[in-house]
Amino acid sequence: MFSNINFKLIKSKTKSINYFRDLLIISGIIGIAISYSSLYIFHISLALTIVYLIYNILQGKLSLKELFSDYPKFSLFLIFFTLIWFVLLIIFSENFKYSFYHLIYIGIGGSIMLIIPAFINNFKDLKNTFVILGLIVVIDLFIGFGESLGLFRWFISRLSSLVQYFGYNNELNIILSQSFSQEYVKTMPTGFQYNPNDFAVIAGMTFPFFLLLRKKLISIIGTTMILWLCVAAGAKIVFLSCCFMAIISGFFSISFKQIFNSIFSILFIIFIITNGFGMLKGNYIKINETQAFFYKLVGLTPPSYNLQLKEAENSGSIRKELILFGVQKSFENNLWGYGGGQSRHQMEKVGGVTNDKICSLHNFWIELLMEGGIAYLTAFIAWYILILIKLFRIFRLKRNSIEGYFSSALLISFCGFIISSIAPSSVIYFIPMYIMFAISISLIKLCENESTYSI
Repeated sequence: MFSNINFKLIKSKTKSINYFRDLLIISGIIGIAISYSSLYIFHISLALTIVYLIYNILQGKLSLKELFSDYPKFSLFLIFFTLIWFVLLIIFSENFKYSFYHLIYIGIGGSIMLIIPAFINNFKDLKNTFVILGLIVVIDLFIGFGESLGLFRWFISRLSSLVQYFGYNNELNIILSQSFSQEYVKTMPTGFQYNPNDFAVIAGMTFPFFLLLRKKLISIIGTTMILWLCVAAGAKIVFLSCCFMAIISGFFSISFKQIFNSIFSILFIIFIITNGFGMLKGNYIKINETQAFFYKLVGLTPPSYNLQLKEAENSGSIRKELILFGVQKSFENNLWGYGGGQSRHQMEKVGGVTNDKICSLHNFWIELLMEGGIAYLTAFIAWYILILIKLFRIFRLKRNSIEGYFSSALLISFCGFIISSIAPSSVIYFIPMYIMFAISISLIKLCENESTYSI
């Protein structure tokens, strides 16, 4: 038991560090959108936060033991197990540079998962954090929506003509020359995330929070916008995850308004995958592409007017080939794991996979298997399932409170992320993912520390 003096000191210091915590979350969502080459505003925010923490610890104003005394032990274990495991795997790594970068990525991710929960000490902190997180994500979504209408383009984006002025290669002309439609490319949203698939993933992570809102108008606007952004980004996997989340949200609906939101979203999804119940007649390329994907998924032949069937088939076959490569290579290694970042190295050794010479697995779960081995994949999945169980228990005990809303929305988001995480080339350095983990850990920490609840 810590003294009252120490507790007050920590409370005072954590109040001042809240500014750093909020800055960390805002800059983490912004990510590459404000950066120059490999230096993001997020990196500066993280460095300032760590320096502030170290200074106060050395001055005796903060204590690591006090900061993390109520931190969920299962999450601490995973963070340090991850770092130790991938440090050990460096011994077997063939490309040290890739392993070194991978350690930096997971080190930054681990820092986010440690710092944010350490400075969310009560439900007021948590609610304020959600408000700030919600505001910056909504700004991100509206930027993406404007891009999807062709109104403007965020200046640091893979599809921006200005990106070379910020230390990045301008790929726009190459992308346009390889595309079947320039209009298709020019209306792909990227928001703060640089890449359309990455942007769609964060939109998908936000989807349940709109879905479970009791304010129907805001919910309908938010969910419809997110579904449209997934279609506009060509992120069919994320659209599929939203479909899954809309279905399972019915199990967490505790009011007619929430049930109505789920039904409306499902109807809008059906509208898209049936090409407007046949009324759109194939006049919209991106809707055609989404329709072709879903028809192919269930073994149906899309209507003759759908010109994107070949694209949908190619995408599916490429992913199958990448999965097969990752699994085969993992068994060649006896499932021990090649080490962090080594999936790319193994693909580069064979000159890339598929006719497109791809050197990224595009599957988070296969990436964990191939790089971390079956032992690490098992540990991560067990941790992930434990998070789901704890969030469900919070929902069951606090379903009528704001914590019940947070827990159910996070739980559904985690379920959807199982699918959507395979949309980008990799999410190992997808900062919003670590923020989602950190927020979930914070909620679990607060609820576990309440004597009236046992989760």
